[in-house]
Amino acid sequence: MSLLVDIEINLRAVVTNFCHPSSYPDNSLLETLYGVCCFSTIGLHPKGALKYTDCDIKKFCMLLERPEGVGFGEVGLDHSVPYAEWQGQALLRVLSLLKERHVLVLHCRGADGDIHGKEVHMSLLSIMLGVVSPEQHIHLHCFQGDMEVLRSILNSFPNTYVGYTHNVDDLTEDAAVALRLVPSDRLLVEADA
Repeated sequence: MSLLVDIEINLRAVVTNFCHPSSYPDNSLLETLYGVCCFSTIGLHPKGALKYTDCDIKKFCMLLERPEGVGFGEVGLDHSVPYAEWQGQALLRVLSLLKERHVLVLHCRGADGDIHGKEVHMSLLSIMLGVVSPEQHIHLHCFQGDMEVLRSILNSFPNTYVGYTHNVDDLTEDAAVALRLVPSDRLLVEADA
């Protein structure tokens, strides 16, 4: 099923996501990117969580303090890795560093067999409730969930924006229905390069 639609795009800015400590920018690069309307997010990708050192966490915290860092993430849960790695993803620990000024960029990937990521999204929601303000601006990165998952997130966090990549052709029919129902002012187009 193809979802190709002709639309006019007025690109005013882009966002770049630094979510691996080995690729974090220095202050000069952050300033340069900001100056050309390329806004940066700083994160700790959940797939690498077991490898992060105290030095990596310290650098993450320092970059989050920079005014050019507009987003917190990509952070989240990834259950596509072996079960033994799930607990080490430490989302709750880093969420305490989230500031209201940041957009929270969430990575949420389900395990094999969790076709719409329902289980992992519900786990993510249970971690966030009571820790993250319901008014927080959130970007659901590379979303593939169905309407039930999307509705659950939007009911708890109404300032959520939903990102899709070129993989929309691979969405299940239920996930494609959710995509069609995302309001255009909440829809984000991602390269995920």
